[in-house]
Amino acid sequence: NVRDETPIRILFLLVDEIFDLHRESQFTRQGNFAILRKIFQTFFGIRVNKMIIAKACEWTSAPKITQLITYLRDYFWPPKNKSLNSTALTERDKEMKLRTRVLCRTVLLGSVSEEFAQFLGNETTRRGVSCVFNMLQEERFNRRFVHTVLEAFLCQLFQPYHAHWEAIYEKDLCPLKCGRICRLHKSSV
Repeated sequence: NVRDETPIRILFLLVDEIFDLHRESQFTRQGNFAILRKIFQTFFGIRVNKMIIAKACEWTSAPKITQLITYLRDYFWPPKNKSLNSTALTERDKEMKLRTRVLCRTVLLGSVSEEFAQFLGNETTRRGVSCVFNMLQEERFNRRFVHTVLEAFLCQLFQPYHAHWEAIYEKDLCPLKCGRICRLHKSSV
């Protein structure tokens, strides 16, 4: 039963974190959110969980993964024959980048439903969306995010080989369990 509610619990934790609803100054809003979460899970939980799982299965299906890998391949290693390249990549000028930023921020803010924005408060919604937008502008975060998603995907794909996966990680970890093997311990391995 707890496993069945995992997708919706993760969704509510994400909303709570993004819109900063866990702060003490918003005690009443946090209480209202907890009540709404219980009501929502009771009446819509199973259906929403099924929708989340269906979307996750759709996004990780073979055609979608193939499409993503093809896009990444063409982006990083464009074909030598330009006639085969369906997406010609050109460097955008500064004005175009700024217009795209404004458009993306507007679309992201518009993707939050009005009812949800009114429940959270317009200022809280704006700050939460701005936080997500600014977070997505960080190149290091995006790189780390892609690596984490890729690692999770590979772990899921090669789940029968989990023991081998752990053995590979064990060899590369520092004995102090602080990450990759450091210079001090490299000679002892």
